[in-house]
Amino acid sequence: CFCDINKIPYERVEVNMYGGDLFKPEYKKINPARQVPAMVEGDFILAESHTILRYLAASYNCPDNWYPADLKQRSLVNQYLDWHHTNLRRGAFMTMKKLFIEPMFGKTAHKSELDELQKVLVNSLKFLNLKLSKHKYLCGDEPSIADISAVCEVNGLGMLNTDLSLYPHLTQWFERMKSIPEVKVALDRMGVTSKMEDSSAKDLKAKI
Repeated sequence: CFCDINKIPYERVEVNMYGGDLFKPEYKKINPARQVPAMVEGDFILAESHTILRYLAASYNCPDNWYPADLKQRSLVNQYLDWHHTNLRRGAFMTMKKLFIEPMFGKTAHKSELDELQKVLVNSLKFLNLKLSKHKYLCGDEPSIADISAVCEVNGLGMLNTDLSLYPHLTQWFERMKSIPEVKVALDRMGVTSKMEDSSAKDLKAKI
C-alpha cells in the first residue's frame, strides 16, 4: 500500500509461500534466503520489508513524514522498525505460524512455546497502546513507514481472535490507519481481519 499511497509505479507478483514457489530456482535467484517480500528494480534486487520501505521512501521523493530527513525523527522510525521484528512480529506471526502453518506440515506446537509467544504478543500490544497514548501515530502526529509495517501485523491478529478493545489507543490508531483508502484496500486484500473459528484460536482468545 505504500507504493499506492505515494503513486510509485510497480507490478505486484503473487508468490505462493506454502506451495513451493520460494524454492523454485527462479525465486532463489531473486532472494537466496527464500523469503518474501523481495523487490526487483531493473538489475537491482532488494529483500527485507523494512529495507524495501526505507529504500522506496528515500528514492521516490515521498512526503517527509514517511521517512523523515531529520536524523532524530528518522531514528525514531528506525527504532520502531528494529523493535518490530523481535517483538510484535515475533509474538503475532510466530503464534500464527505455530497454530495454522506448521500443522499443515505435520508439526504440533508445544504449550510452552505458545505461552511464551503469548507473553511477547501481550507485552507488545501493551507497549504500542502506551506509545499511541502520546501521539496519533507511532512516531509522531503523521504516519510513517513504521505505521505501514505495524498495521499489517495488527491486521493479522484477526486470525487469533485478539480483543483489541483491551488496547483503546491501539484500536483508535488501527481505525485511523484503515481510514487511509490505500491501506484499507491492502488490508482487505490480506483477508484476515475477520475472526477465525478455529478451535486453537478460540482457546487463545481468552488469553490475549
